[in-house]
Amino acid sequence: MKKEYVILTDVRNMHVTSDPLDIYEAFTLLEKENITLLETRGKGSCRVQLFDKKGQCLLEQALEFPLEEDIEDALTALFLDKKRTKSMSKTKLQAPDMGLETTIVHKVPKVKQPKEKKERRVRKKRPLRFRITKKQLLIVSGLFLLLLISSMLVGAFIGNQTPAKEVTYEQLLQEKKYKQLLQVFPESEGKLVKRLYEQKDAEGLQEVESASKTSLASFYHAFLTKDWPKVTSQRNIPLNEETQAMRGFAYLQEDKLEEALLINQELKSDRLEKAIQEAQLKQAYDWLRKGNVAEAKQLNQVLKQEGLAKDIVTAQSVLNLIAKFEKDSKNNALTAAERKEASQNATLWRENLKRIGE
Repeated sequence: MKKEYVILTDVRNMHVTSDPLDIYEAFTLLEKENITLLETRGKGSCRVQLFDKKGQCLLEQALEFPLEEDIEDALTALFLDKKRTKSMSKTKLQAPDMGLETTIVHKVPKVKQPKEKKERRVRKKRPLRFRITKKQLLIVSGLFLLLLISSMLVGAFIGNQTPAKEVTYEQLLQEKKYKQLLQVFPESEGKLVKRLYEQKDAEGLQEVESASKTSLASFYHAFLTKDWPKVTSQRNIPLNEETQAMRGFAYLQEDKLEEALLINQELKSDRLEKAIQEAQLKQAYDWLRKGNVAEAKQLNQVLKQEGLAKDIVTAQSVLNLIAKFEKDSKNNALTAAERKEASQNATLWRENLKRIGE
């Protein structure tokens, strides 16, 4: 990578990637997981490793989550402290290898000496001079610049970041920043999805679907676009009266009346019940147009539709006429013209039967 990056290892009970991340992505991911653990009262842990662009590990730290303080402030302070400490430690350890000549002054305790008549001579210690080569100077300068640039980048990151919670739900909603809204207010996903569905915003539902960990937005998008097989087969969605009623309605559109009846047997949704009755009424008229009067009459014992009852009687009379004309068309006692006319009348009344209830 062309800049410093972070790798998260030794992960426990956290949904994070092991791929290299830049600092901003790592902080955002850890912040999201920290919020999740705080809300669910769970616990997790991971090891945070910071690498330079050459792949050398600058520092690492094992962390226990959740953290009560702001995750960005905590990690930034930790990174700065450890980098300064590590940089100072490296400098101290590398000094002997650079061939530097250093002057070490030891404090010598006073020792009583026997008195002498002659004046004692005091030797003066000559300080050793430092000798630094150009190569060693470049190495020290490089380490210093690396520490300085890293500190400036982290400082700029902290200064330019606006706390996510300072952005309001309504502001993000009006600006249609649905992905950011889910990151800042993940608990509002259901509310957002229903609003987009009521506004018939299919594109908005697709955007939420791409950023969500659940299938709720996918379910509502499928229902809005009348993708009935996807609605009836969708999994990992909240089971409540609204979603079950929507699933029952989708079964009706697939002509699966029995499944819809089973759903509403316990649900007792008024909207679904009305849709079921409309589907049953349609089925009854389909039977009448095919001449299945007995089935339509049996279904109307449940529906108790007065209009359907009258059309059942009408259909029966039409069927009687059709039967009579079909019989006459095969009666050799009649003339050829009479048999032909009877056949034409049978065909005419079969067409009339197909239009019953219109």
